[in-house]
Amino acid sequence: MFIAFTAVTLHKLLENELRREECFGTVTINKALDLIRKIRISIFADGTRIPYEIPLKVRNLLENIAPDLLESITGKKLPAKRRDKKSVVRAS
Repeated sequence: MFIAFTAVTLHKLLENELRREECFGTVTINKALDLIRKIRISIFADGTRIPYEIPLKVRNLLENIAPDLLESITGKKLPAKRRDKKSVVRAS
């Protein structure tokens, strides 16, 4: 029963983040979970963590919904959030 409650809670939290970042129309919750499952990390005996290359779709999703998670996985400070080229207005 507790596992089912935890699963529903995590599902709703992910759904709320996707809605807040306006990604919900382009990415479903199941697709987001499938993308997040693609993250792979090697942990050695001395505790060193080395992440494998994170696919671009996963990186874009995590930049929107959980930038702290992406930063903790890669161990690098992320640059400022990228803007889509379509949203940039040029002065004439």
